[in-house]
Amino acid sequence: MELMARGIVIKETAVGENDKILTLFLEGYGKVQAWARGSRKVSGKLLAVSSLFTYAKYSIVKRKDTGIITGGEVIETFFDLRTDIVKLALGNYLLELAGASVEENAAEDEILRLLLNTLHVLTKRDLPPKFVKAVFELRILSLSGYLPELHSCVSCGRESGLTRFDCVAGGLLCGSCESDAPAETIYPVSAGSVDAMRYIVSCRPEKLFSFTLSPASLDQLAEVAEGFARVMLERRFKTLGFYHSIV
Repeated sequence: MELMARGIVIKETAVGENDKILTLFLEGYGKVQAWARGSRKVSGKLLAVSSLFTYAKYSIVKRKDTGIITGGEVIETFFDLRTDIVKLALGNYLLELAGASVEENAAEDEILRLLLNTLHVLTKRDLPPKFVKAVFELRILSLSGYLPELHSCVSCGRESGLTRFDCVAGGLLCGSCESDAPAETIYPVSAGSVDAMRYIVSCRPEKLFSFTLSPASLDQLAEVAEGFARVMLERRFKTLGFYHSIV
């Protein structure tokens, strides 16, 4: 089967002296593994479309579980990420998180648009990386089937006095129920951070990064979003460790 689709390189693995196996996140097809033969050669015709962050239109011959890239046309490279080590580290984490959030060969176009929009925001707008990271984490989890309960206590159903977020239970806890949960998965939240979370999971995509919050509320949001991602996806990300080592 031959396909043509736009997509972004979210992982690359060197093979031999000249080739790579790419993990592509393709519109209409989801996560796809594909050979990029000769892509490590300076003169290779696939060199320009075979690097991390490259968004391109690909021609692929699909064979069982792996495809062979036969051509490509660059749309965007997000080159400016490479001029800022913090943004580059965060960008790599966004790619890894996206890869962990989608299944092989399952179309997830809304998540793909989220990833591309977030990389654009990270590259072109002067927003705190911590803010961009937290918004992306919570939004991608919501789109992946991990929509948190943000309007009532996940334990008793109470709608007021919500002061903690339980990453295991996947939602807010009231003051009466918070003492029953293991402390390492519980984070304090204020009215400001709760409002931010509600906005992130429900707003229109084009408005996702169009809000502000106090430094204290941002710190809470960042802790909740990262902890929630770690618990729900049941993994630790190497790229996240590097990001934290430089911020």
